Amino acid sequence: MENTHRIDRLEILKQQQDLFALVNEVQPGYFREQTAALGNYYGIYDRGKLVACCGERMKMEDFTEISAVVTQPDSRGKGYAKQLIKYTTDSVFQQKQNSLPTCIGIQSQRHRIV
Repeated sequence: MENTHRIDRLEILKQQQDLFALVNEVQPGYFREQTAALGNYYGIYDRGKLVACCGERMKMEDFTEISAVVTQPDSRGKGYAKQLIKYTTDSVFQQKQNSLPTCIGIQSQRHRIV
């Protein structure tokens, strides 16, 4: 049985600050302070710290970009990204939209695939 972790919608200011800090720690530069206003973002907290996130950055006609799929380096390998991507795409489909993952990057301690 696969572990499932509580997923929070990152809506309040503290959560959005955590989101900005996590994304810029792992992939600095492309995620701005107001980026979270472009769509819904979700995260997993472990002991009060945001350790993984995923969200909707842009919506274009019938398509939604799944973006900011990031896991804190010390928390990788626990299935957080997989669970968040499924949750986010399910949310997009529930909104009766098609999902278009226009940019997916995978980073691990050994390699980076963009």
